Amino acid sequence: MMEIEQLWKEIDARVACLPVRTVSLANSLHRVTGAAVMSPCEVPSFDQSSMDGYAFAGTPPGICRIQGSLSAGTPLSQSVTSGTALRILTGGMIPEGTVAVARQEDCSVEGDLVTLRPGLSISPGENIRRRGGIVRTGDLLIPAGTKMTAGGIALLASVGREHLPVIGNASVLHLVTGDEILGPGVPLPPGKTYDSNGPMIRALLCDLGGEVAQDRLADDPDVLLRKVLASSADVLLISGGSGPGDRDHTRGVLESAGFSIHVSRLNSRPGKPLIFATKGSRIAFGLPGNPLSQWVCFHAFVKRALCRLQGLPVPGMRSVQQISAVKESTDPRRTWTPGILECRDGQEMVRPLPWKHSGDLTPIIRAEVLILDADKSGRANVMIL
Repeated sequence: MMEIEQLWKEIDARVACLPVRTVSLANSLHRVTGAAVMSPCEVPSFDQSSMDGYAFAGTPPGICRIQGSLSAGTPLSQSVTSGTALRILTGGMIPEGTVAVARQEDCSVEGDLVTLRPGLSISPGENIRRRGGIVRTGDLLIPAGTKMTAGGIALLASVGREHLPVIGNASVLHLVTGDEILGPGVPLPPGKTYDSNGPMIRALLCDLGGEVAQDRLADDPDVLLRKVLASSADVLLISGGSGPGDRDHTRGVLESAGFSIHVSRLNSRPGKPLIFATKGSRIAFGLPGNPLSQWVCFHAFVKRALCRLQGLPVPGMRSVQQISAVKESTDPRRTWTPGILECRDGQEMVRPLPWKHSGDLTPIIRAEVLILDADKSGRANVMIL
């Protein structure tokens, strides 16, 4: 059996980033930038008012005659001189001669005359956003290797960016196998089981931004092989059939399709019958059919490969204090246990969530971490999900 850490090394050695491609800014959410992005312009691109108010030519202004108004988006055609003022709205271009903008609530207006209210004053430059005050031409906006967020999209939109170089999105084909597996919406005959792996894996893949296709197949090696050979997906996930049983066909099918098997048995509970294989730059995982096993294997191994493909940080382990003990098992394999994080007296701690067997999905509803090798000293190595 291969050790968990050795499988991580195998994945790291055999999985590289997908090529960089250009996508529209609107489609860049959660993608990782393939190159640094510099600003082609200044933000703001002109001096502008940060308030609704009045542009004055001096401070403190006396009684001034209002000679016009400016709103956001209006081309600048006026200036202010001593004794005059312009009504200006938020975002309006600052007219020539302006020393400061006074807020409208700080001003008294009678007819076409305006002055500051008694006891108030304004300083030079007050309520004026200067050209290039946020971003200057050539400034680094987003470094290479950055996962795009809504904030990043907004920043690039503010400089007129329309397209973005990003690391490719992994295409994934997920095949759920098993004569006993049924989809939802039909009565459950004796001996059959509703498919939970398909919906679970789709949701997990969507969190990572992959392009997902799915199919549900019977335990037929010929049908499975045709599906595998017809696919050009970057990642192939096969749920079920990864063990050594009479109706477990995943390993044989992958080998027939030209994949090299790097692991087929892992020192992991759950997750022993896990297959990791590659064919050129393509990767495949044969996942145990039991849903908790599949959930653990996805987070501990599949996610690592997908993150490397898409330029995302790979999941890591860290040691934290453990609140309660993990139920001991006579199984000698290394054990994963779902858990939740808590904070006590400013210290991060983890509480294990007990599970009955590898088909038990109840703990993953609340799980925030995976605990590996909880020890009797009260410490636990955890992977944040």
